[in-house]
Amino acid sequence: MFLALLLPAGRDADRGRVRLVRTARYGALATAVTWTLALPLTAMYQFGGGPGILTDGDTWTTLAIPAYAVSATVVLGIGCAAWLIRDGRRAGLALSSP
Repeated sequence: MFLALLLPAGRDADRGRVRLVRTARYGALATAVTWTLALPLTAMYQFGGGPGILTDGDTWTTLAIPAYAVSATVVLGIGCAAWLIRDGRRAGLALSSP
C-alpha cells in the first residue's frame, strides 16, 4: 500500500521503490524462517528437552495438528505475498496525474 499510494510516480522514486521492495522481501523471508523455526522450538520448550528431542518421533506426534496447519498457512501466505510484490510499481492505478 505504501508503495502504491505514497511514493510519487516517476524515475525519481524508482530507487527508493526498489529498496523498499527488497526490504519487504527480506522481511517476508525472515518472517517465514522464524515461523518455520518456531514449531521445533515450541516442541523443545514444551517437552523440556534440548535439540536431541527433535529426532524423537514422539515429539512430532504429540504436537497438535492445528499447530502444523497454522505454521504452514502463515509460511505459504508470506511466501506468496513476497512473490506477488513484484517491483512495487503502480499496476494500473490512476492516482498519478498525467
